[in-house]
Amino acid sequence: MNRFTSIIPGNLFSFPITNLQLQRNLFNGLVRPWNQVRIRTVDLSYNRLAGAPATPKRSSKGLRKERWLF
Repeated sequence: MNRFTSIIPGNLFSFPITNLQLQRNLFNGLVRPWNQVRIRTVDLSYNRLAGAPATPKRSSKGLRKERWLF
C-alpha cells in the first residue's frame, strides 16, 4: 500500500503500457478523459475517485478487451 495523493493526470492513460496498477492509494477526483484510455488493464480500486468506468471500445476487429477495477 502506498499513500499517493492528488488527481490522476489524464495523459497517464495514453502511455504505451498494457497494465496500470494504482490501487490502494489516496487518489481523488475524476478520472479523465475516459475516451482516450489506451491501457488494457487499469486497477484504481481502493482510492477516492469519482465518475464511472468507461465502456469497452469497439474497433475494426470487434470489441476490445479492457478491464477496469474500481
